[in-house]
Amino acid sequence: MDDAQLPDVLAFLSQTAPFSELPEAALTDLCNHLHIRYLARNQTSDLLQLQQLHWLRSGTVQLKQQQQIVDHIDTGGCFGAALPGHPANSALQVLHDALVYSFDQTAIDELAEQYQAVANFLQQSDKRYLALEKSQATPSLQAPIGDLLKRQLVSIKPDASIIQAAKRMTQERVSALVVMRDDRLFGMLTDRDLRSRVLAAGLPADALVDQVMTHPVHTIEQDASVIDALLTMSAQQIHHLPVTDGNQIVGLISSTDLLALAQANPLYLVGEIARQSSPQDIEHCCQQLPALIDTMLRQGMRSDRVSQLITLVADIACRRLLVLTEAELGPPPQAYAWLCFGSQARQDMSASSDQDNGLLLAEPPSPEQQSYFQQLASRVCESLDRCGFVTCPGNIMASNADYRMSRIDWLAQFKQWLQSSDPQALLNASIFFDFRAITDPHGLAEQLHNQLRSLCQQDQIFLAALARNATAQKPPIGLFGRLILERDGKGSKGIELKKRALAPLVEISRVYGLAAAADDAGVAARLQAAHADGKLSSTDTNNLTECWQFLLGLRLKLNQQQQTLLKPQQLTDLQRHQLKECFALIEQAQQAVLLKFAGGHG
Repeated sequence: MDDAQLPDVLAFLSQTAPFSELPEAALTDLCNHLHIRYLARNQTSDLLQLQQLHWLRSGTVQLKQQQQIVDHIDTGGCFGAALPGHPANSALQVLHDALVYSFDQTAIDELAEQYQAVANFLQQSDKRYLALEKSQATPSLQAPIGDLLKRQLVSIKPDASIIQAAKRMTQERVSALVVMRDDRLFGMLTDRDLRSRVLAAGLPADALVDQVMTHPVHTIEQDASVIDALLTMSAQQIHHLPVTDGNQIVGLISSTDLLALAQANPLYLVGEIARQSSPQDIEHCCQQLPALIDTMLRQGMRSDRVSQLITLVADIACRRLLVLTEAELGPPPQAYAWLCFGSQARQDMSASSDQDNGLLLAEPPSPEQQSYFQQLASRVCESLDRCGFVTCPGNIMASNADYRMSRIDWLAQFKQWLQSSDPQALLNASIFFDFRAITDPHGLAEQLHNQLRSLCQQDQIFLAALARNATAQKPPIGLFGRLILERDGKGSKGIELKKRALAPLVEISRVYGLAAAADDAGVAARLQAAHADGKLSSTDTNNLTECWQFLLGLRLKLNQQQQTLLKPQQLTDLQRHQLKECFALIEQAQQAVLLKFAGGHG
């Protein structure tokens, strides 16, 4: 190694685990054993045959076994045959040009004997690869749902009797039947339907299937992923999902099928939470989430999928806590919907997301009813906080009486925000127009959403105000593509990614989504709705969606490192280039949304 390279090498090691815990003298001595290599994209290399440990100074590589990805390594990551637990017979794929710092195993072993931080690092590596090995033994979360179909479809006709349907379920050992008419999917009958619509309602055994079946039914295409299926089931709060190939039904998947294959990934955690019988057990389950996020990111899962799964865990935890709390307090005195706002409503949560929620009541509550819902909300919000979904600093929570209102009162509040020119009213509208029901058995949230959708779509003054608000925070890029850094309270310099990039994209998508009457509050879904409505070109839609996914991925990794500022020097050259392109895209999108909805006036 050239002496001129030493300062740069030491600077990198001092910010990289486990070397950041070592004194400078130890790092300087270690550099005597350093091998520096450059790997070009798609280059083959014998690095994995050497008894060395390798740290990526820049670039991205993957480890593969039989064409399956077993690890994904970015800048600062470590790999090598000498690393405990390293996957045997794996191949190295260079995704982006990589600069690699390598050390002989003997040099690292000597450090491990002297410094506990190095020994702990090696032990954690062994545990991490063991977790990855377990997760690889199960079907991928991104595998097509059609790959899970193992048995023939069990069906029945709509004019069959209930007793015939029950016998068929018993004979075939299934919990649901698809109802077919003229070789087409007509409905579905589940064991839950038999309990709630037949036994509880006192219907005779000769009643017909089409009297009690679910119709219409939600379906999913066979090439959709396992994640897509689980998210659909969660959103619709159903346990069975017919799988189709075009117009042809090819099978039926259940939530039990999905959870059974997932003991080493987030789907297993979802199932565990749903089975718990106390808030304390749910809180204990949720402690596994940070480690699972790390596993998903290392496996190269798409950032929006990771956020959706974090949100799914939060949703399931909230639903289960509501069930358990109702069991303690007694049945609710009137119908209600539990609403979530912000990142949970958009399904783009991270490990550091706080909770924003409220209660939508069917009618204005009496003092006694208000007392019940106060207890319900307070207990659930406190448990969610202990689960890791921290309380909202602005107190936007169902435990606050201001956010427990009837549908009439919520609608009046939204109308007031729409008609006000006050900046706080606009801020409130921005927060609360991103809402979604976590539990809503009576359809209260859907009614409110439909009323608000028509109000917003027609209110050009409000949309113009939102458009101006979307341009208030400019992305941190200056002349000639120079990144603009800011300091935090500790003197560190970097980019506040959430405030300067993700938030403007959320606001841009909100304007387009409300103008297009989008059903979904998610950023990508709103952009797609705007494209379908002719308000956004396919090129702009794709570019902004890819920009969102890239920035979301950077933020998730920042959260895992418990950092708030993104430091450009920690990015690869390619990532810095992509970051600058994203900032330029956001700036262009801000100008476009201002022109379309506010006549270009900021």
